[in-house]
Amino acid sequence: MAKQIPDLAGSYSSLDTCVSCNVSKSHKLPFLHSSFVCNKPFQLIHSDVWGPAPIASMNGFFYYAIFIDEFTKFSWLYLLTSKNETFTKFKQLHNMIKNKFGSSIQTFRSDGGGEFNSTEFRQYLLNNGITHQVSCPHTPEHNGTTERKHRHLLETTRTLLHAAALPPNLWADAVSTENYLINRLPSSATSNQTPCYRLHGTEASYAHL
Repeated sequence: MAKQIPDLAGSYSSLDTCVSCNVSKSHKLPFLHSSFVCNKPFQLIHSDVWGPAPIASMNGFFYYAIFIDEFTKFSWLYLLTSKNETFTKFKQLHNMIKNKFGSSIQTFRSDGGGEFNSTEFRQYLLNNGITHQVSCPHTPEHNGTTERKHRHLLETTRTLLHAAALPPNLWADAVSTENYLINRLPSSATSNQTPCYRLHGTEASYAHL
């Protein structure tokens, strides 16, 4: 925006935007929206691991792994005592998808963390025909789906704990509950449908809540 400065007569004149000022304050170019388009579940799964938590949960958990389906926005959350459990949880998820839905993950997107880049993990992806997309170092924007999910989960988890006056070591129970609820809430990202409906084709019951 051009700046307005008063001249000697008291009126205002315009100065052109200072290009050098804007360039020197810029840190990154804007990121383009992804061109990856999904039209059915499991074509693209986003993943990330959050932690360590400031304190252990009541059951000794310090981390959680999140897996998000791009098409349905349905999320699977697994509590972890260490990052080393990530590969085991991914295999559990993949086996569930194959057995329950008769499908398989086509593309898996994560950051370059060691929990996703072990030889065993890479070999499993290769053996199952799963393409691994890795975000560039120090560029969380490339894995923005999971970064936004972390923020949503953690903000609402803190809200649940505060509203119920519960201690912080119940964070694992709260974050699991919040993920369960989000999967059953409509969102503009899913054309006001629930992730549960987009995945299963039927609406979840709310009676037990």
